[in-house]
Amino acid sequence: MILRLDSPAAAGDWCAEQREEGASIGFVPTMGALHDGHLELVRRAVAENDRACVSVFVNPLQFDDPGDLAGYPRDWEGDGELLQGVGCHMVFTGTLEASAEVLVATRIPGNVERLTVDIGDPVENGQVIAWIDDDELVQAVAQAEADLAVGQATLEEAEASAGLTARALARQAQLREEGIASAAELESAEAANAASRAMVAVARARVVRSEAALETARVRLGQTRIVAEWERDAPRTDEDGDGPDPGAGPLRYIAERFVDVGSVVNASTPMVSLVALDPVVAVVFVPERDFSRLAVDQRASFTTDAYPGDTFEGRIARIAPVFRRTTRQVRVELEVANADLRLRPGMFVRATLELDHAPAATIVPVSALLTREGVEGVFVLPAGARTVRWVPVRRGLREGDRVQVLGDGLSGAVVTLGQELCDDGSEVAVFPEASGALPAEPAAPR
Repeated sequence: MILRLDSPAAAGDWCAEQREEGASIGFVPTMGALHDGHLELVRRAVAENDRACVSVFVNPLQFDDPGDLAGYPRDWEGDGELLQGVGCHMVFTGTLEASAEVLVATRIPGNVERLTVDIGDPVENGQVIAWIDDDELVQAVAQAEADLAVGQATLEEAEASAGLTARALARQAQLREEGIASAAELESAEAANAASRAMVAVARARVVRSEAALETARVRLGQTRIVAEWERDAPRTDEDGDGPDPGAGPLRYIAERFVDVGSVVNASTPMVSLVALDPVVAVVFVPERDFSRLAVDQRASFTTDAYPGDTFEGRIARIAPVFRRTTRQVRVELEVANADLRLRPGMFVRATLELDHAPAATIVPVSALLTREGVEGVFVLPAGARTVRWVPVRRGLREGDRVQVLGDGLSGAVVTLGQELCDDGSEVAVFPEASGALPAEPAAPR
């Protein structure tokens, strides 16, 4: 596993953590452009220590000619791949974030009259968390109700008047048919009836306007109650899958409070921020060389300094579609269940992603590998034999000080100490661990 640290301060903190855990550290200083000699030193550091560190620092003091310094090869990505090999795990540092965050703000100006929540309090969806002074808005509702009553009375009066003019028009029309009323009298009755109908329409429109004004006043009055609301998630089931989990209600938590009782607020003034803590999201940035091996729902595990020795399981939830131009890294969001609320946004985490796996791999210690004439291999001691065979191998997946090897004839034990002195057919003696020498280890499928 590789943990990349980009500053001396971060490296110092990491070394201090390892020493506190009692781990030994092997350090290999380099100027990059790694070759087989570097890698052999790294293998020894890995084999002889609990942790291995490699520095890559192009020191300007090593160059007399500035042109040599400018032309010195710098292949950070290639060096990283050589150090990592093709290991099955990669460790990334990141930060926990809430899976959702909401700012609850006011919609109307006024004084904060009451506030019932504080930092850390759980909040249910739809819960009233604060009240704004509503004296003026109560009066506005009362005035709107009175205006509506006046409008309704005016409408009734206009409808009554329209009824009278309609009956008068009907009488004038009858009299006109009988030759008693004149045409002018009939026209006057028609005009009066039309005017009455228009007054009814106006009165109805005023009633509608008064109803709208009353509804607006009531809405504004309702806005004095600050409600925490968010989109509801699908209900979760309990661990047995038998039904809703009673402990998995739609709760969020007050992350920050921005006002106090008595504060004067304007419309859209934030009151509190709410965060969802189950699940939480770990955000890490993965380099380009590992991007092709990422996939949504891949397994991940987390550790954090807040809970030494504890590991939290999760998965890749989202992968950003673009890389950052400055770092050539992609944002990856890892989701982890947090029902017990032990993990909190802002915590520093180390996330281990399973980028690949081999279900039936032949595993040997890294210390068993040796390079002869540019070919990497191991010395194998077949069962019951006393002489070793040189077997060329190809590296596969790697995890810590163990590596998968691919090749023919990998059956028996491998030499892990003194193999530099062996040749094909050399006779070896296998000592028990009690003698102080390292025994040959079997290259068994795992």
